[in-house]
Amino acid sequence: MEGFIQEILNRVVLARLSQKRVVFWGVNEMVLIAFQKENVCVGLDYRIISESKDEQGQFILDRQIEGPEAIEEFKPEEVIILSFIRKETVSSYEKLVRVYGVSPRIVFMGSKFWETRSHISDPDYWRCHSDVPDHLSCNLSGDVPIHLYEGLKYIMTRKIKGNIIHFGVSQGWAIYFTALILDHFEGSTRKVIGYDTAGEVSCAADKAVDQSMKTPHEVLKKNLQDIKNISLVPGGIQQSINEMSDEPVAMVVFDLNDYTSVQCALAAVYDRLSSTGVIMMEHFEYFTLNGGTHFGQRLAALEFMDTHPMFHITGTGLFLKM
Repeated sequence: MEGFIQEILNRVVLARLSQKRVVFWGVNEMVLIAFQKENVCVGLDYRIISESKDEQGQFILDRQIEGPEAIEEFKPEEVIILSFIRKETVSSYEKLVRVYGVSPRIVFMGSKFWETRSHISDPDYWRCHSDVPDHLSCNLSGDVPIHLYEGLKYIMTRKIKGNIIHFGVSQGWAIYFTALILDHFEGSTRKVIGYDTAGEVSCAADKAVDQSMKTPHEVLKKNLQDIKNISLVPGGIQQSINEMSDEPVAMVVFDLNDYTSVQCALAAVYDRLSSTGVIMMEHFEYFTLNGGTHFGQRLAALEFMDTHPMFHITGTGLFLKM
């Protein structure tokens, strides 16, 4: 918190020295008290703006809090977002740029917020997310749940035919989330098939992979018993892949750590994947590689893409079949 406030104070001082017109977006009492204590606003041409009707009209730092319409009249040269809550800050940034027409080059938010790779305000996403039972912990890295949601929305809006396959199921959070999304938008019309390795690896060379997340098959079945359109195929990928039907596949989700399993599964599923179908790699972007322990998935994917053209959506683990 102190680092965030100091960063804002430094920014205000620089704006004052440059004689910029500044808008403070939002009312953060801790930050505004720091402004008053350090006298950083003396000589600064600024406005305080809030979207909250309850706050508009009140006075703070001898200024009346105004509504967003004041931005157009004041024409600020810098807009400083005062919130330190990630979701609120990123939402404010996007709203300033997309709704109020502020140039992104003049909007400042704390440096830590740039670590956010994705932001989603879609209420359907949050509804399905909150409907997953609490005892199923989400093991997907960072913003990967958002990428999963976007991949599923893509195949549904474009009516891409086929089942959904999950290679690697862990405790069941991702496959449960998938089934909820499909049911919410389409009804339970697609099959969701999970290849449950239960921590099994494909060969001795892969035994270095992390098996701490493995879940016994019977426990997994109990975790998913509320969802009717999910079927599980237990066992190692190289053996269980032989049971895959020839039915078309719309999307494949990989949550495997070892190179050999990913290599084997990609080779088996690619021809069944519908045109413009989606492959999602949970461990492809560097922020998902867990310090290198999950690098096998990325390595297998890169080698496979050399001979099987797919369109990669940069910054995600989503690939579209060309």
